[in-house]
Amino acid sequence: MIQFSKYIVSKSAFESNLQKIRSILGAKTELCACVKANAYGVGVRGVVGAIGASVDAFAVANIFEAVEVRRFSSKPIYILGAVAPEDLFVCSEQGFIVCVSSLSFLRSKGDFKVKICLAVNTGMNRYGFDSLSAFKKAAILTQRSKRWVLNGVMSHFAFNGANLDEMRAQYDKFVRFISSVKLPGGIKLHIGASGALPLSGFHCDMERVGFALYCCQDIGRELRTDDVVSVVSRVVQIRSCKAGERVGYDGAYELKKDADIGVIPLGYADGIDRRLTGFCVLINGKFCKIIGNICMDCFMVDLSGTGAKKYDEVVIIGKQGIHKISVSDLATHAKASPYEIISRINYKRMEYVFE
Repeated sequence: MIQFSKYIVSKSAFESNLQKIRSILGAKTELCACVKANAYGVGVRGVVGAIGASVDAFAVANIFEAVEVRRFSSKPIYILGAVAPEDLFVCSEQGFIVCVSSLSFLRSKGDFKVKICLAVNTGMNRYGFDSLSAFKKAAILTQRSKRWVLNGVMSHFAFNGANLDEMRAQYDKFVRFISSVKLPGGIKLHIGASGALPLSGFHCDMERVGFALYCCQDIGRELRTDDVVSVVSRVVQIRSCKAGERVGYDGAYELKKDADIGVIPLGYADGIDRRLTGFCVLINGKFCKIIGNICMDCFMVDLSGTGAKKYDEVVIIGKQGIHKISVSDLATHAKASPYEIISRINYKRMEYVFE
């Protein structure tokens, strides 16, 4: 069967991104790859297989993701989100590291050992201990307990590198918490966010890195990571339309002049955000405007000036000729986060290629 659309993941781009990130972190800082949400939508099985030998640990959002990653790697796996006490036996068996945010969680019963990491809320107001007194009690409780095996202390930046003062305040709070208790040797201190990579003075024993692994991002020292994903399709239908005709649902776009209209078999069910109407794709090395409302299974483009023929290649993300469309380009037009764009692309109706 012929699949018109492809979701292409570049191993060489991953390798390049990892080398750049490692050069920023330095030899003494471990790298924890964030592979939650199906590795930011890129495909957790392929990603873990591609980068597993080059990272020190993985981070996921929940126990289901942790179980999935364990199928492909024996490296440490941090569960950053909530875990039900009933699931701690699985965490113990699989060696998962559970991030803990409350004293009540530490009072749960069980006769098996569980690796944990104490989380500090430094400003995200998502997970973590809020008060210094509660954190101190947690640190003492875990070290006295035969059940809990303290692996580390962590937090997460709420801001990116453009908000240096806020990030400094968060980091200072993190340091204040960990300095308030005596921690055993071997404890890993880590504070995550790809936006912290370009900044000096924020590095801990380990850095949790997500977006910079997968997409274009400035990471400092004039280094920039690259998109690891390309999304390409084909022109599957060409229609010659007259000025005044309308295109798409609700007749949202009216042609100002005669034009050939191309139909591309990807839609919002595939993660092509409806806000991308008015944006462009690449066909024959030229930018072609998306017109009309994006449909569930396809969208339409104005082929004027391209000389396009049926089954010509269409680039939604990636390079064609001298031009390139990045994940961030799509996000800028859609007024969305690039994290949102990359994680919502659904490759299940495309040919998935890891090359």
